[in-house]
Amino acid sequence: MSAIMIDLETMDNRPTSAIASIGAVWFEPCGSWIGRTFHMHVDLVDCQRHGLTIGADTVLWWLGQSEEAIASLRNGQDCAAPLVTALEALDAFYAEDCCFEEGDGSRRESRQAQHAHLSAFFATLERFNGATLHAQSVGDGVSMSEWTFDMTSRNGEPIVWNEVLVRRWKDGKVRSERFYQAG
Repeated sequence: MSAIMIDLETMDNRPTSAIASIGAVWFEPCGSWIGRTFHMHVDLVDCQRHGLTIGADTVLWWLGQSEEAIASLRNGQDCAAPLVTALEALDAFYAEDCCFEEGDGSRRESRQAQHAHLSAFFATLERFNGATLHAQSVGDGVSMSEWTFDMTSRNGEPIVWNEVLVRRWKDGKVRSERFYQAG
């Protein structure tokens, strides 16, 4: 079974951090196979327009890195994609007809339907405060992860979701996601 690893280079140590770049790679956890890769720089100014943060401590940390790392960060901004474009590019890891199912049984039968659903939901938020991964497991054609999502609605009410996400994989792509929520 192949798995995917996603790496974010960020500009803060808080969950609201601006993203400088996103990288992803398919790999075989019990072998030496490395599959397709993805890398994209993300426009830091656009990240700030979306409410993401840049922390002084992290900027100072970056300035203490190698000249190559600093140059990559700086030069990457010359060709950086808007935040939404970079996040949408991760779609390549999902089957076009991927099915998304909520714990109540409601379903969305395509990536486009999921985008519409998430866009409508995120339009109701003032802030996405963070996500915490508590546990994860990978099996033959399936992965599971337990999350807590912390958000604030436009009317200032806190939203905290505790969720278990079950993904089913085939041919190197996510074929279905099912969300189980509690509390």
